[in-house]
Formats: sequence, C-alpha cells, structure tokens
Amino acid sequence: MAFTIYSKVPLSYCSCAFLRPQDGGKYNRLGAQDLESVKSGYHWIIGNIKRAQPNKIESSHQVDKQVWKCIWECKTLPKIKLFMWHAVHGIVPTFASLFKGKLSPSPLCPLCHDFPESVEHVLFLCPWARKVWYASSLSFKPDDQAFSLLDRWILTISCCSIFSSLEKQWILSHASILCWSIWKARCSFTYDHHCAGLPNPDVVARLASQDTSEFLATCSPEKGVSFPSSEEHVPRPTARYIKANCDGSWDHALKVSSSGVVLRNHDGEVVGGKANLFQALSADQAEGQALLDGLSLAKDNGFLKIIMETGSKVCFSAAKDVLSSVKWLSFFHAIKDLRASFESLQWSWVPREANQAADWVASQVKRGLCAEAWVNRPPTAQVFILSRDGLPCPPTTATQP
Repeated sequence: MAFTIYSKVPLSYCSCAFLRPQDGGKYNRLGAQDLESVKSGYHWIIGNIKRAQPNKIESSHQVDKQVWKCIWECKTLPKIKLFMWHAVHGIVPTFASLFKGKLSPSPLCPLCHDFPESVEHVLFLCPWARKVWYASSLSFKPDDQAFSLLDRWILTISCCSIFSSLEKQWILSHASILCWSIWKARCSFTYDHHCAGLPNPDVVARLASQDTSEFLATCSPEKGVSFPSSEEHVPRPTARYIKANCDGSWDHALKVSSSGVVLRNHDGEVVGGKANLFQALSADQAEGQALLDGLSLAKDNGFLKIIMETGSKVCFSAAKDVLSSVKWLSFFHAIKDLRASFESLQWSWVPREANQAADWVASQVKRGLCAEAWVNRPPTAQVFILSRDGLPCPPTTATQP
C-alpha cells in the first residue's frame, strides 16, 4: 500500500536519474550495486531535454570537439580552464552580452569606446590587448581580418602540423594564462575604482610569461617543460647582409612542386618573400628551384650581400662544388648568371627545424592555402614560427638601403 502511494508522487528529472522504471510504469530505488554517477545522471537529463525539444533551432556555428579537448587538457590552472570554457561558449560577462540581457546601458568597450565588447575583442582585438599579445613571448598581433572566433583560433594551433606536441602545449598554456591576465587587468580597470588606469602591457605580458614558466615547471619538475627556442639554431645575419631561407616541396604522385623564400635582415625584419608553384621531376630539382627563386628575389630587391640557406644537403654540396654532378650543370649556369649581381654570396646548410619559415610557405602554396599578403600580414602559424626564431613578429617590411 505504501509503495503504491509513493509511486504516484511526481518526480523531477534529477530524482529520476537515480530511479529505474519497472513493469507497469512504476519506479524502484536502485540498489547499492546499481548506483548511477552524477555524470550519467547529467547525460540522462540532457537527453530528456533534447527529446522534449526536437524542433529547437541550434546555432549554425558548432564548436569542434578538439577545441574542448585542448581546453581541458591544457597545462594551466583549473580556474583558467573554466574561464576558457566560458569564453568559447560566449558566456563571459562582457558588456556586449550584458547589453543583450538589458544589464548594461552600452555594449561598447570601456577602453577604446569604438567596438562592442565581445569575447574576441576583450581578449585579442582591443588595442590594449593587442599590445599585450605583441609584448608577450608569443609575439602575436591579432589581425581583424584573419581573427574571427576564439575556438577557431585554438583549433588552428591544435591542428598545425608544424609544431610538435610540446610546442603546442607551451603555446596553449601561455595563451590561456595570457587571456586570464588580460581579463583580470580589464576587470580591475573597469570595476575597481581605486585602480589608476590600465597596467603597462609589457608588465602584464611579462607576469604571464613568468606564471607560465613556473606552472609548467611545477607540473613537470623532472623534465622542466619549457618552450624550445631555436634562436641558437637560427642566428641573424651580420650587418648589411640579407639571409634568404629557401625550401622546396615536391609531390611525387602529381609531379607538382612549390618553393618558399623568406628574406630577413640583421635586425630580424622580414624584407621580402616569395611563393612559387611549378613542375619538377624530383625533390632535389624543387630544392634547386627554391634557391634560384631566392637569388632572383634578392636581385629584384637590390640586395648586394646574401646568405643563402637551404635544408637540402644535396643542393648545398652541389653549390659548394660546381663539378660534383653533371645533372646540376644547368642549375649552376643559372646561378652563375645571377651571382654577378651580388657583391657577396654565401651558402649555408641548416637543419629542417631552422628552416621552417620557408618550409611553411612552400607547403601552404602547394595546397593552395598561402595568402597573397603573407609577407606583410602573416597567418598565426607563421607568426609563431618567426617568433620562435627570435625575430620580432609580426614581421615588418624594412626600408631598403
């Protein structure tokens, strides 16, 4: 009798999560061996809500599952992971979101007063936030035209094949801590009336870098996880010299090749670049064409002292010894014609890790993904490569002598 009375009591979704339906539509309490977890109860509730609203129109933008994986596996503090989760969901209390909920009189950013204070504007596109990113170890300067959504930016870094897993870990960890530092500084300026003004962007960037290094060292005390700098592998050229990093890419199946050239001066400024798509019969021929493209680009820009860097030992050996192989005769005839245009021409072999700036250009143009303005407005992946070489990013076009 008592069970019949209890079975008629209306139950909420949360209560039902811990009950099991029996024959006749009745519910029995689960035994100790059948207890459900909070996680399974949560999924049960969400499933019922979705079934109750089959015609609900969802947003056209869907966040990739890889983004959530990157956030929860990121080497950072739990509160920062939660903040990044909120930011990707768009539920951070910015003035734009508060204005939609009629909780703020204006959606404009309180710092620049020019644009609505969205999540992307707060963390990346606000002029003050740009300065913080540029002053950080990432040396990243967000571009209005290239930067769209936070989750797509995270996905771009996660899927970039150029970086190793350790480098991706460092980038995402530092980026998350930097976003948190930017958010805290903005909140202090906006809501703390005792705050005299925004802190120096250099100070915010430096403190974020210190926090990243300390946290990663704590997470991995034996190995001491740190971002591998390649500045020792990519020394800058001496004064008045221009360094040309050249790389060729070859597709054996399609016999399609591409070349990438990046010119930099002794100040680390990118002074020129070239991407080319052509036909080649071998990988060595593609590497040789990349060197010719580099020499032609340097000549067209009027540079007189050049250091040619290649990751191909075959091309480097052939350049050092003109009689090393008959198959290189036509190649050296073209080089000989270009050599007369320079006061000094030096050849250097570098490992693949030190030639990734040119390698990125060659691989992108072969897939038809290299933007025309990549020299003056490089994509995020290339910015990180150049900053890893110890160069200022984004690169600027220097005034030619």
